Amino acid sequence: MNFNVGIDFLIKENPVGAIFGDDEINAVARVMRSGKTLAYGENRDQFEAEFAEYVGAEHCITTSSGTTALDLAVMILCLKEGDEVISTPQSFRATYLKLASKNITIKFADVFPDTLNMDPSTIEDKITDRTKAIMIMDYAGNPNDMDAIMAIARKHDLKVIEDAAHAPGAGYRGRKIGSIADLTCFSFQSLKNMSLGGEGGAVTTNDDELAAAALEIRAYGILGEKKERETPCIGPYKPLKHIYDHASFSYTHDWTHIDEIGTNMRITEMQAAIGLVQLAKLDKFNEMRIAIAQKYNEAFNQVEGLRTLKIDPQDRCVYHLYPVFIDPEVLGVDLQGFIDYLQFEKRIQIILRFFPATVSDYMVYKGHKLGESPVCEKVWFEQQVNIPINPKMTEAEVAYVISSVVEAAEHFKSKK
Repeated sequence: MNFNVGIDFLIKENPVGAIFGDDEINAVARVMRSGKTLAYGENRDQFEAEFAEYVGAEHCITTSSGTTALDLAVMILCLKEGDEVISTPQSFRATYLKLASKNITIKFADVFPDTLNMDPSTIEDKITDRTKAIMIMDYAGNPNDMDAIMAIARKHDLKVIEDAAHAPGAGYRGRKIGSIADLTCFSFQSLKNMSLGGEGGAVTTNDDELAAAALEIRAYGILGEKKERETPCIGPYKPLKHIYDHASFSYTHDWTHIDEIGTNMRITEMQAAIGLVQLAKLDKFNEMRIAIAQKYNEAFNQVEGLRTLKIDPQDRCVYHLYPVFIDPEVLGVDLQGFIDYLQFEKRIQIILRFFPATVSDYMVYKGHKLGESPVCEKVWFEQQVNIPINPKMTEAEVAYVISSVVEAAEHFKSKK
């Protein structure tokens, strides 16, 4: 499918959301010349420790991607068919795929129209005795109302999984995202505010038991219950001594039940080495994004018919995305017409995020339908435009985007 519709864009979405340089290249070279394992080792351990300290969490468990971080969160809670999870309809499909593949029932809450984050008032009427967790996403790097959501979760004895793919470095009421939810999942994919060289993820938690389960599942482990045998043997065969043979508990225990079987979700030493360099630069990258967003906000908030993302002054949004919302009645144009003007007339690439999960094909297959999350659906189909934001943008590019969006709004208002 051709998403560029044959246009030679002047402003495109950059496929790399962070800035890489010699520091990252040299870090990889050091690992490759070290003669040590490239699969996992001291760089991974150091990155996990530093990232945990950065977000203020007790534990960080790295994973091969943001998607596997979300998968890991679902797996260590041992969620299964028949269980229910309440989630946001405004996220990428990676948020939901493990739930869908395990036939866990998803009930969609709704979002605030001015933040696109979950509206806590739409959660409790969906809670049943089968509900096990609430899954949220910090849209654009803007924190959810964590106090309200955590209070609901504690009231009903639920776990909170936070998809913070957009939010490394974001802050809520003086606390970093990654230190509040039961499980917070980060992505370090190429587009994100920091990257481990293209892919990578992490789960942070303050729960020792969940952390231990995550470490087990991340590398082929098994979760469940097992019973120790009286004699450590397999028939006539006793354990071989002084070697590592992948036997695990085969000689000593029998599983009474198995809840989850893990796989390989680990990052490489090269990724971890890049991550250490990128983490040291993350605040700078985020400040660059915030500076661009402030320029956008100042310009668009002066234009009747446009509104910007609402940020609580106590919080820190790190603007992985930048949505601007149009009022079709005020501007005299529908969403398609406004986007067409930006793409065809001004040659600015527009990629909308994210198609409402309630009406996504794979969720319709599961029985979901239009009308489940009316605020999210109305905003996406009628109002929401995502315009480019990236720390690599020049002042001239930012100025061009601003003038183009303002020009588009005034153009259509003049034709009413």
